[in-house]
Amino acid sequence: MKVTVANTPRRVEIPGDFRKALTSTPDTSGFFGSLSNSLQRYHIDNINGAKSPETRQRRIDKAISLFREGKQR
Repeated sequence: MKVTVANTPRRVEIPGDFRKALTSTPDTSGFFGSLSNSLQRYHIDNINGAKSPETRQRRIDKAISLFREGKQR
């Protein structure tokens, strides 16, 4: 078995509704971009794991609120 080292950063796919919320709220997009890959994935997986549209929106709103306060989690 051969192991290969990845030299490029792993990209995180941001869902459209979350991207819209990030870009419509000042400074949150930059804050999200400054997070580590694992923290970005944490927030996106949390949002994508919602079973209902209402829960999904609540999770987006909570993430935006955290970012505005300068909190990562």
